[in-house]
Amino acid sequence: MRKGYRDKLTVISIHVMGFLILMGGLANAGTIGVSFYGGIPWQHTSVAVSSNTVEYVDTEFDKVSEVLGGRLIYMLTDPDFVGVDLSIRKYQMDLIAGGDNWGTLGQTPVLVGLTFQQMPEQRGIAFHGGLGLGISLNNFDKTVYLDSLEIKNPNLDVEVKTSFAMDFDFGVGYFLVPQLSLDAGVQWLVNPAPVHGWLGEEHLYMQSTTFQFLASLTCWLR
Repeated sequence: MRKGYRDKLTVISIHVMGFLILMGGLANAGTIGVSFYGGIPWQHTSVAVSSNTVEYVDTEFDKVSEVLGGRLIYMLTDPDFVGVDLSIRKYQMDLIAGGDNWGTLGQTPVLVGLTFQQMPEQRGIAFHGGLGLGISLNNFDKTVYLDSLEIKNPNLDVEVKTSFAMDFDFGVGYFLVPQLSLDAGVQWLVNPAPVHGWLGEEHLYMQSTTFQFLASLTCWLR
């Protein structure tokens, strides 16, 4: 197994272990939720690659894919609207530079969060919100065109690294029964990907932060 994959598996394992330890440390038995979601990310950045001092104005993102993911939630009993969650999702987008496709940026954020969720005893509307912190596992799949540019230019060898990630979310759902809810919401996911090997420039990022419009189905074990 290559070192990069070992590092990613290690980071995910640490997140999972930390979440389980946090759940185990909670004194009161609470409600567990398992959620599956999908949606559409909106990439609002006009310049795809930049730093604090440099902007590559001929770069942009295109063909942003759908988001698919899941979330494990633990809600306290007192107060019953506060909980913690562990989430993972996956999506990708193409990087266009000078009108040509250089490759596809893939991102897999893994986040541990604090969640606020109304938990009605019967069917009804419930609001939710929260924030999360974690990492974004990033990869960049180069096109043949970029490979040819890198052969000609020794200062060009584009790669991305794992990055810090955080999100803020708010939404509304409907409990069909106490054990099942349908939800819709919006998340602001901040996870720019560090770029290395871009013509000798340092401290560059692919500005891949998105607003994500999500719909989910959650099963509650209570």
